[in-house]
Amino acid sequence: PYTYSKKEFVVESDWSAASYYYSIVALSGVKTTLQINGLFQKSLQADSVCAEIYKNFGVTTSYSENEITITKSAVVSKSQLDYNFIECPDIAQTVVCTSVGLQIPFKFTGLQTLKVKETDRIIALKNEFLKFGIELIVSDNSIQWLGENSLNKSITVSIATYNDHRMAMSFATLSVLLNEVIIEDANVVSKSYPLFWEHLKSIGINQAPI
Repeated sequence: PYTYSKKEFVVESDWSAASYYYSIVALSGVKTTLQINGLFQKSLQADSVCAEIYKNFGVTTSYSENEITITKSAVVSKSQLDYNFIECPDIAQTVVCTSVGLQIPFKFTGLQTLKVKETDRIIALKNEFLKFGIELIVSDNSIQWLGENSLNKSITVSIATYNDHRMAMSFATLSVLLNEVIIEDANVVSKSYPLFWEHLKSIGINQAPI
């Protein structure tokens, strides 16, 4: 017979899921703060780079044991943001939504794997932002926006999710800015984050799934 010894391990939370809260804080007013449990400063997850990326949006991150605090610390400039997402493509949709929401022009590269995810995420982003009057310039591995228009906040937009959980969660963050945004097939989030809508409500965002 084998002898087993009991050991306890702490499993880190998902940094890609945290990116949606980074977006919400970035799109909110200065001094907005959220705490997220289970994330570490020295993370093995590539998506932990969102803490660095979101400095461009005025969001700072402070670390304590098994917890981070994210704060909107400053209003950001409108200079173009360039970034290569080859190591962290899963947070690209979120950063696109944040950039458009803050009217920050950008050119994002290293996105070739987005073509072969749950959907062609590059084309999906282009299609859904056209509904707001925003035209993205896309290629097989890049998305660019010149920042020429702002989101049309006077219309109600229904966002197609293309059976893609990240489309649903990325666009949901725009609820901070818009009077209403409808997320179609919202239960698609169950693939990676089944409690997403409940957690949004817990921080005061009443984005009801349909």
